[in-house]
Amino acid sequence: MLLELKNLREFHERQAVLQGALVVSPPAITGKRVLLVDDLIRSGATLGAVATALTEAGAAIIYAFALTRTRRV
Repeated sequence: MLLELKNLREFHERQAVLQGALVVSPPAITGKRVLLVDDLIRSGATLGAVATALTEAGAAIIYAFALTRTRRV
């Protein structure tokens, strides 16, 4: 399933699209430290959904990093 989030501006809309869209294999994650890297944080819904899935799979610590540059027009 292809998730189109770029045109969704509201947090609750993005969160609804991400609901149940992520699957994490617990044996690969349990007790691990995980670094999430994203190119853009608009609402935080994507990072939040991924962090929740990782937490439920048993990740010990989750770090998030995003690097965004604002375009000047």
